[in-house]
Amino acid sequence: MPIHSALLRARWLGVVVTAAVVLSLHAASPAGAVAGYGDVDAGRFFDKAVQWSVDANITGVSGACFEPGAPTSRGETAFWIWNMEGLPDPDSTEHGFIDVTDPAQDLAVAWMAEQNITTGTKTDPEGPATFSPERTLTRAEFAAFLWRLEAGPRWEEEGGPAATAHSFVDVLKDWQQSPVSWLAEQGITTGTNTDREGPATFSPEQTLNRGQLITFLYRYQDEPNVTIDRSDPACDPDAQALVEVSSGGFHACDLSEAGAIRCWSQNDDGGQNDDGQTRAATGSFKSVSAGGNHTCAVRTNDRVACWGNNDQGQSTAPTGQFRSVSAGNSHTCGVRTNNGVACWGNDADGRATPPSGEFQSVSAGGQHSCGVKADGTVDCWGSNEQGQSTAPDGEFRSVSAGETHSCGVKADGTVDCWGSNEQGQSTAPDGEFRSVSAGGAHSCGVKADGTVDCWGKNDQEQLDAPDGEFRSISASLLFTCGVSAGDSSISCWGLNDALTPTPPAAE
Repeated sequence: MPIHSALLRARWLGVVVTAAVVLSLHAASPAGAVAGYGDVDAGRFFDKAVQWSVDANITGVSGACFEPGAPTSRGETAFWIWNMEGLPDPDSTEHGFIDVTDPAQDLAVAWMAEQNITTGTKTDPEGPATFSPERTLTRAEFAAFLWRLEAGPRWEEEGGPAATAHSFVDVLKDWQQSPVSWLAEQGITTGTNTDREGPATFSPEQTLNRGQLITFLYRYQDEPNVTIDRSDPACDPDAQALVEVSSGGFHACDLSEAGAIRCWSQNDDGGQNDDGQTRAATGSFKSVSAGGNHTCAVRTNDRVACWGNNDQGQSTAPTGQFRSVSAGNSHTCGVRTNNGVACWGNDADGRATPPSGEFQSVSAGGQHSCGVKADGTVDCWGSNEQGQSTAPDGEFRSVSAGETHSCGVKADGTVDCWGSNEQGQSTAPDGEFRSVSAGGAHSCGVKADGTVDCWGKNDQEQLDAPDGEFRSISASLLFTCGVSAGDSSISCWGLNDALTPTPPAAE
């Protein structure tokens, strides 16, 4: 698997990198930046991998921010693997995936499909072929990509590389067994458990971030010798795209690729910020969730920080490490790094008393909570007066708990909702969705083509989603916000009066 650096560098010149939304909330570049990336400190587990990626031109030219904690997409991953393999030309550029439109990814995806590394993501055999380039990649999906790359295009007939069975207790699905076993035996992964006395975990459903991805590729190449270069100019930490937005009661927060959080309401001097829910904590974060009158976020060290209203203890986060957090109306839940769920705050009806077991994700709503378990089924707890905690059977990718209803994206990409439906908020439209968010009496989802569809109550125009493609959306009581897939800008719609959360202009 040789790296042809000259070819890589020549071919990279034809790739267009789009501009990002400019913010001014980021910390200064750390001292001793690696390979020109101002957000990569020497001594981090991925520092040599990042240096190798620049030397071999895997991720592009130096002098830009690397964003090691940012999630990776399927399209970005395809491009990196293709670069690592020397940018081989596919026999045909007609990959057939209708949703791959980025010219920087087109040849990469065509080659991956030709090599049988990917078969796409479509769930309807009669429908058009899709690759879902903007969808985030899980650790298990990447393991399958790398295992198939090693096996060659005839892996289905001839079998992939064999390996001793892994010891990870959370790798449960059949298709994950061989790829994860092989990754472990090759030393490409050592798992994710931080408690070495506890059971070994791989976190197969956890989103892969850029630092982990480049480290896996570096180990796959047997860790070539590198010399850490600190002479290149550091990146501009203020030029960062927005990757996530979260809608609260009457406020909203967003997260940049550099890990900075910005919160706002239309009435920051009082009224809608009287609990300090928009006064974001300082530091670098991996995710953010806006609740009723409080906000919580996961720091890059996996600790949770909360701010705002705390009359029910909803902002007093427990100690320990977390993968994700979800702020509800007056309680909060999070998935720990051992995949167990912890909740804090108002526990009326048991909304903050989660069941035992391992979970992929959790969502805290108005008076109940729901989570996707390790096997893909959904479990809900708390108030069930409207049936919002009676989850249907089947396997789900994600779930969202609203005020008195819940919605989830099933394994086939369709949306199923349950609970209160007086306004049609639980009558989901047909079609394939990437994600869904349940609000007060309405719901919104990002469809397979990136456009947004909303349903339910529309008294505040909360269903009037703007045109265009979105990376993600977040529905609240009376409004919804989303991140544009194009320029990463934030749009909010609904609650058309003085309380409408309007994102501050980038400085």
